[in-house]
Amino acid sequence: MFKVVFAVTLFLFSCPLQAYQPAVVSAHKKASQIGIEILQKGGNAADSAVAMAFALGVVEPYNSGLGGGGFFLYYNAQTKQFYFLDYREAAPQAVGLIKKGNKRFQEGILSVAVPGFLKGMEEIHKKHGQLSWEELVNPSVQLAEEGIPLRGELKESIADRAPFLKSDPALTHVFLKPHEEGKNTIFQSDLALTLKNIAEKKGDDFYSGPLAKKIAAFSKKEGGILSLSDLQSYHVFWRKPLQFTHGPYEVTSSPIPSSGGAGLSLLFRKAIINHVTDYPPYSPEAYQMLLEGFKDYFDYREAALGDSTYNVVAHTTHLSVMDAEGNMAAMTNTLNSAFGSGIMVPGTGIILNDEMADFSTHPGSPNSLVGGRRPLSSMAPTIVFKNKKPFLIIGTPGGLTIPQNIFQVLYYSWQWKASLDRAILQPKFYYSPYDKKVVAEEKFSPRVLQSLSPEGGVEIKDTIGNVQALVIKNEKLTVPLSDQRGGGKGMTFSPVSCPKPPLQSSQ
Repeated sequence: MFKVVFAVTLFLFSCPLQAYQPAVVSAHKKASQIGIEILQKGGNAADSAVAMAFALGVVEPYNSGLGGGGFFLYYNAQTKQFYFLDYREAAPQAVGLIKKGNKRFQEGILSVAVPGFLKGMEEIHKKHGQLSWEELVNPSVQLAEEGIPLRGELKESIADRAPFLKSDPALTHVFLKPHEEGKNTIFQSDLALTLKNIAEKKGDDFYSGPLAKKIAAFSKKEGGILSLSDLQSYHVFWRKPLQFTHGPYEVTSSPIPSSGGAGLSLLFRKAIINHVTDYPPYSPEAYQMLLEGFKDYFDYREAALGDSTYNVVAHTTHLSVMDAEGNMAAMTNTLNSAFGSGIMVPGTGIILNDEMADFSTHPGSPNSLVGGRRPLSSMAPTIVFKNKKPFLIIGTPGGLTIPQNIFQVLYYSWQWKASLDRAILQPKFYYSPYDKKVVAEEKFSPRVLQSLSPEGGVEIKDTIGNVQALVIKNEKLTVPLSDQRGGGKGMTFSPVSCPKPPLQSSQ
């Protein structure tokens, strides 16, 4: 007698279930290429996000990197749970020894907070990753060794910050000198060696080993307060994401220490309260009502969160990932200002952040400068479900403008019925509480610009934000949308379909 059996168990373990079309999008083509290759190798959305984050630190050294920090939002399709990781930079403990209100906290060595980026990447990999740590870091080692083209936003950022970069010998050598000599490529050999070490030792060296001692010694030599103890005691935190609904849309975004999620929720409520839908879409009256909501948002930040309005536009980067199993990742990373504090630790390639500038100078504020505290942020990595199904992964750089920018994209699409790609392309504006003015892109009509003119007037700006989004149309189609304001890139692929389980027979 013959008995027919199916090798189902082996088949299920060797062939992952494909529920969605995998896709990535980020602010740089090379980072996106690494992200999609990680997915093709069998990595999940967390693996891809970590690999892309390391890569962005190499190709966008003015926006993010080992010396910075950020936020990570993740949806696990198997557990159907959201996870939010806070690896925001923290104030050094010795901050109390420095005179309050010292302007040197705005840039330079005293502006450096404890970097959280590497500890964050390590925690993401530990909790959600599938591939080896080396597989996620090594592509960025190669990027740093082979060099990156000196063009586009990198070239513009170096030119814009040239006087700032000249004050630091290491930054001058790596970035400014090649720029002034008309070179076509930036090589980061010291960063490559640091990344090689990280690939082998993870975060141990950075937070407690020889590298940590080197960073702390350099800080002390330069008159800074970042110590070895600060690095050794730094921790990341898994926090409960902020969630709200708007019609059929279920929005999950950043909790405190970010105002991003709360800002999005408040802006949607204010749009309802201010009856924006009573006016024609894109009309001066509708924009005026949106502006009133923007002002109310900053009143909320100041009253409830101890807002510091110093840094209106921060240099940040965002990436979004969807994998075949339906896991979703949204990650926003930053150094704060372009090239952070303007200081590179010699021999390491590490550019240190200037996150201390994000604290409030008002004593007793919830955002006041206290050792170990994390400054208020506006970063808002966001994931949206529509009618209980995955719909959108979105985020953008832009400092205080981030919640206003993401809100405009969502509102133009959900209320004014624009497609999401068109909503991203629509001209944006934001309210700057620091000088009570509106900053708007030049594509607005004169009538709209006139309606937006507050007491501080209107300033015209070429671009606002750099949205990186993935739209999940259905199980078979994920559409990357990389804002044309930047030089980003979205990529997808269609995995080879799993073969049918083999039919086996035995006698």
